[in-house]
Amino acid sequence: MNHKGNPNPLVENLSDAIENGTRDQHSDLLVTELTSNFEKCQQLLNSIAGSINTKAVLIVGSRLSETKQAWTVEGQRRKLEEAEHLLNQRRYDPFFNGGMDFGLSLILQNVAV
Repeated sequence: MNHKGNPNPLVENLSDAIENGTRDQHSDLLVTELTSNFEKCQQLLNSIAGSINTKAVLIVGSRLSETKQAWTVEGQRRKLEEAEHLLNQRRYDPFFNGGMDFGLSLILQNVAV
């Protein structure tokens, strides 16, 4: 009675049994075999879905990790650029924040000359 995973002959045979109104061991066996095939299909689909979900999680996790690393590198690069910019501003702008004392000393030196 094994139809090697193809449920169509089982369904057709069961349909014939239902149309004839005959319920016997044969029709019960068809229902049992069809149910077993559907359960195996469901297990296979669940396994495939689990595998797909696992791969999706791994891919998303990997991409998220790469993105975080890129953000970290980009963030560090920006911080370095900002620090360099502030340092340059302080060097060349004598009245910028903490450089004011340096600027005043330059002005005082020029006035004293």
